[in-house]
Amino acid sequence: MNTLFTFGCSYTADFESNKIENYVKYKEYRGGTYPKSWPTLLSEKMGMDIKNYGIGGTGNQSIFEQFCIHSDEIKENDIVIIGWSFVHRYRWAHLDSDNWIYMGAGPIIDIKLGQDKETHENIILNRTNNVYVNEVFNYIKLIDTFSKSKKFKVFYWFADERLTKNLNENTLNKNNFILWKDNMFKTIYDKGAKNIRQETNGKIDDAHFGESGHQIKSKIIYDYIKQYIN
Repeated sequence: MNTLFTFGCSYTADFESNKIENYVKYKEYRGGTYPKSWPTLLSEKMGMDIKNYGIGGTGNQSIFEQFCIHSDEIKENDIVIIGWSFVHRYRWAHLDSDNWIYMGAGPIIDIKLGQDKETHENIILNRTNNVYVNEVFNYIKLIDTFSKSKKFKVFYWFADERLTKNLNENTLNKNNFILWKDNMFKTIYDKGAKNIRQETNGKIDDAHFGESGHQIKSKIIYDYIKQYIN
């Protein structure tokens, strides 16, 4: 059986791998179970095994690195789906360990990171430069070339509209891109999806998709990629 590989941020990761308080509360609210994430639902629709390497809070450098780390697992006729995240996200080496800390817009909570407010804000501002958009498309060129040599299918989608807007400026295979009618969030909500806050009637304040959002997202992606797979 072939395998579906997925890479991305929290909008790809399954609930179990994100050990965060809101998800634990969501599980309790649901009576002790998590809903299936869209990669799992999609793998079931396609009759494939699933390897989901999404990591919550991660940026595009780390998403690309995760692909590199696991690239030797990908075989002929497998399918890879990469959800690129927001370009303002970056990573910072933790002072007390050999681990990455994933940083996004907003205040720094943990002062032990070795980061200060001014540096953080300057980095976020710097990452509004278009070179960080072009960086993602350079990753894509390499992945496309690699996919041809190993004979697997690869598809991409964007959480960040800045990436979508720059797609036409890059000479790439447009069929590889899952494009939303509007942006990802509006497209999925317009089809009736709810986030965790809505599904729990405000008891859990979390804007990530709940069960209905993952179901709708899996269908949208399935309906697109089935056109291009044998």
